[in-house]
Parts: sequence; C-alpha cells; structure tokens
Amino acid sequence: MTDKIWKDLEKLLEKEITPINYGLWVAPMKRVLFKDGIVTLQAPNEMMLRHFKVNYQHLTETLLSDLLGKKISIDLICDTGTETVINDPPFVKPQLAVQQPKEKKIHTGGLNRVALGEENSFSVAVCKQILRHPGKWNPLFLYGPSGIGKTWLAKALLEEFAVRGKNTRYLSSHDFYNKYYATVMSQEYKSFYGLFSDLDLLILDDVQFLQGKDKTQETFYNIFNQLYDSGAQIVLIGAQHPSSSSRFESALLSRFTWGLLVEMSTPGEELRGKIAEMKAKDLGLSLSEEMVNIIGAAPFCDMRHIEGLLKRIFTRSLIESREVVPRDIEVELSLLDINSPKPKPDIRSLQQLVADFYEITPEELTGNKRELKYARPRQVAMYLAKKHTDSSFPEISRSFRKKAHSTVVSAVGKVEKLRSKDIKTNQEIKKLEQLILKGIE
Repeated sequence: MTDKIWKDLEKLLEKEITPINYGLWVAPMKRVLFKDGIVTLQAPNEMMLRHFKVNYQHLTETLLSDLLGKKISIDLICDTGTETVINDPPFVKPQLAVQQPKEKKIHTGGLNRVALGEENSFSVAVCKQILRHPGKWNPLFLYGPSGIGKTWLAKALLEEFAVRGKNTRYLSSHDFYNKYYATVMSQEYKSFYGLFSDLDLLILDDVQFLQGKDKTQETFYNIFNQLYDSGAQIVLIGAQHPSSSSRFESALLSRFTWGLLVEMSTPGEELRGKIAEMKAKDLGLSLSEEMVNIIGAAPFCDMRHIEGLLKRIFTRSLIESREVVPRDIEVELSLLDINSPKPKPDIRSLQQLVADFYEITPEELTGNKRELKYARPRQVAMYLAKKHTDSSFPEISRSFRKKAHSTVVSAVGKVEKLRSKDIKTNQEIKKLEQLILKGIE
C-alpha cells in the first residue's frame, strides 16, 4: 500500500470521525503490513485495540476497499506483535487468538450487541427474520427521530450478513449523491455501478437527503430495481415515513413502501441504561448499578450523547489514572443540555415568526399579493410549516387561506430546490430554523 493511499485514507477518516476521537483512537494505529488484501495495524495497547475494533474497524475497511477498488480486511495486533482477537464476550484465550485463521471474519456481536427494550424489540425481531430470509420483506424501511439507534441496528444487521460471507455495502445518501456527482463529472459510470453489483445487502441511510434531486433519485431507482430483482436485501433509513415527503418521485416512493415500514421510537429509561452499559463495555468501563441508573434517568433523546458522555468520562479517568465514580457522571450531565425537545410550534406562531423576520404582517403573509416581497416569505412559511409542525398539507393550506393544498405542495418543492441554488435564501431559512429550534415564545 502506497503512502498516498494511506494519506487519502486518513483524510477520509478525519471527515467521518470527530477530531478528538480521531486523535485518541485512530491516529495512534500504526500500519505494519499489507499483503493479500489484508492490512495489519498495530495498536499501542489492548484497550485501544478493542475500541478501534468495535468503533472504527468496519469504517476503515470500507473506506480502504473503496480507495483500492477491492475488498480489504484489517488484522489488529498490539505492540507485542501478537494478534489479538476480540469476541463477545470479550475474553479470549491468547493461544486461540494466535490459532485463528487470518482470512476468517471475526464476529463482534452483530444483533446481539443491540440493547433490547420495549421500544425496539419489534425492529430487532424484524432484522432477525430478515437474516433468516433475506429479500422476503424487501425493502426494510426504518424511520424515526435522529439518534435513536436506526443506523446502529442496520449496521448490526450488516455485520451479521458480513460474517456469513455475504457481500454488503453501507452508504449515507449524502455519500451516494457525492459518488454519483463525481461519476457524472468523470463519466466513469462502470466503476460507480460496480459498487452495487453482486450485493447481498445494501443499506442506504438518511434517504430524505435525496428529496428534490431528480437525477440522483432516478439513478437510485435503477439500482434499487436491479438489487430487488436479484433478491438482494435492501434496508433504507429515514427521518420520517416516506409518504410524508412531497419530493420523492412517485415510482421511487412506491418502492419505498413495498416491504416493511418500521417506526422506531426514542428509548425510555430502562433501555437508555442498557445502552449505557453496552457502550461502556465497549470502552472497557465498568459501570455500577447506581451509575447505570443515573444515565438511564437522564432524558437523553439522542443516544449518541450517551456515548459521548462515556468517552469523556473514560478519557478523564485514563488521564487521571483513577476509576470512574457516580460523581463524574453527575458533573458531565450538569454540563449537557439534554432536556426533551421543545414541542413543535403551531402554524400560527410560525407564521408570526416568518412575518416578523421578513418585516411584513401576518395578514400579508397569508394573503394573495403576488409581489416577491410577499410571495417568497409565504412559500418559506409553508415549507417550514410542513417541516417543523405535525400539520398535513390540507391543514397548512387552510391556515394560509388557500383552496387547494397543491399550492402548499408546490411551495415546498420550490423552496427545497431554491435552498440548493440560492445561498441567501438558504441562509435565511437556516436562521429561521435556529429560531424555531430555540422555541417560539
């Protein structure tokens, strides 16, 4: 492997991982050997090896495979030079680790590493059925708020496929769009479509990002059909039910609803505690029952915040060479803003906010004046009402004194396209959304 490839990999990893995590867990890994599609990396100690194994190995393998155009695997060793194998449970006798064949994919837990609770028991059961009968319920569409474990569950399913020797690929819709755009620029269509040939499982995350991107949607539509016809399992992840969007092409939208649509909800207190225990175990932390209860009782809406909290506590204890105590968790929680999200605004409050922002009256905002001074804020208000309230298109239409809700559908589509082309409008909407997230008085 050339130094250039390695530097390109480091740049990609730095984009995917926060700077502090990259510096702590990835930068210390040393490249030792590259032979027969296997890269051997050396970790300074077993703790760092374990953390890299659980959190960054699959990502690194995927990025390397993309850079080199072939499947790449990673072997991990400590600075003693002996290969270390991490299973779940983590303890493995050293002699068994040495005897493990290099080409064998090491199973780190898969679906067994998903903390189970009332909130996600059905979605996990669905994934286990898909593992037994790939393609039978196709596609699987997981949707729900950000940070509740949709991607974690999908990647656990991907690992189960991978350890069975299946060909898998995970992409965010942003990555898909960037790869497609680069392909259009370079005209290297063969290599792009080659990413999706002979797949047994494709996971596409954040599908809402494809809204309004007609050519990209058409491309994914063709890939979807090819994979579906081949019997490959397709898993889609979105923020909301696909029918809630007005900017998906009808043919693609219909395919999103062909299979199973599973809504996932925010974990409650008991499940948050289980998630904390599992993520602490990955870090090599041992949490007492009191610590688990403290974290579980905190109203986390985004489970990634639990992981961030544990990493900060772990890093501090590592630097100070001491064990974690309940007080450490309480201090960290006091510094976080983890209150449950504010209720969504009603349309009338949102209309007032937009009218004040554009220095017009609410009556002018909901009126029929066609001048751009009034028409543009009206379209923006309709767009924000659809995105940030629970109101339907007909309800929004009535609140703006329109006879047909097609006016709102058209306005939402226009604003979505305008945001991608007009910097000024996009900045204005970002400011309005910041005000909405802060809460409308």
